[in-house]
Amino acid sequence: MLESNSCRTWIGSSRSRAFKVVSVVSTNTSFRLLTLLFIAAACTLGNQTFQVIVFVLGIAHYFLAAFYSKRHFKDVASNFKTLSLFGLVTASGTGLYFFNVPLIWLTLFHHNFNEVYMRDAFRTRSESTKRLRVSCVILNMFLFCSILRHHAGIRFINHEFLLGGVVVSTVWYVIELLRNRHRLTTRELIDSTFYEIVSFGLLALSLYQRLTLTHFFLYHFVYWALYPLPGILKKGTRSVAIYGGLHALLLPIIWALSAQGPFSLSDRVLAIIFPLLGFTHISMSFALSLAQPSWVTNIFRTRPRTPAPVPSEGKILAPIGSR
Repeated sequence: MLESNSCRTWIGSSRSRAFKVVSVVSTNTSFRLLTLLFIAAACTLGNQTFQVIVFVLGIAHYFLAAFYSKRHFKDVASNFKTLSLFGLVTASGTGLYFFNVPLIWLTLFHHNFNEVYMRDAFRTRSESTKRLRVSCVILNMFLFCSILRHHAGIRFINHEFLLGGVVVSTVWYVIELLRNRHRLTTRELIDSTFYEIVSFGLLALSLYQRLTLTHFFLYHFVYWALYPLPGILKKGTRSVAIYGGLHALLLPIIWALSAQGPFSLSDRVLAIIFPLLGFTHISMSFALSLAQPSWVTNIFRTRPRTPAPVPSEGKILAPIGSR
């Protein structure tokens, strides 16, 4: 009898500890972990299959981002000035493709803005965490460039400069984290350091295995496919059906047109479609996405908000600007 009670106590204690661990891990962090596991699995399938996965999920992401940005576009289009700015930025950004500007430069801002400004701790754009946000963005940009230092588009940047930038920005970010430690919950602290810890691991891995921009693309596409799920589930069956149905419709069609599909487009066409849509997608994101600095967001709003709040977790749906 004593052994039975002891066993129940141990099981109850284990469940309690497990619940506490789960409770301090945000949905954001969980989705990041799942995304990393997906990428690791995709890397085992061979380079051609990996590239096809990136292409299919990327094109789907571009279309779904546009579809779910209707509300933000309506806001931008409500004023001639903001609509004109939207058209100018989109046309200019897309035009960079025709001048052979490497896509990595737009991705540098787009990806890292998204990664930082959608976090729970930064959602309210509080003035008290402003320096923390800025230091986080700069750190992630230096880590991004350091990991991809062999990419043709940024190869000219001195590697020692990038390393120095990583060191200095890390020190700054740690200082800002310590200054704000009383404002951050354990959940927010984990959410605000998990991606950076993984990035440092990738930086170490890049010394032995070359990582490419394509890996970051896949991370971005998979993460933003997962991120809206909590909000969609709360909206009910119809929203879930629409989201699932759009994926069920788009993914097979895009795959059929991919390099491994039965109706594969020519290599030349495929080589144009992905980067061209990428330039358009990122350019539009500066006007339509809320997952970026407030000063950027407010440029394209009829009535600028200071600070510009970001919707609660799950409501920023694949912002047309990739997560």
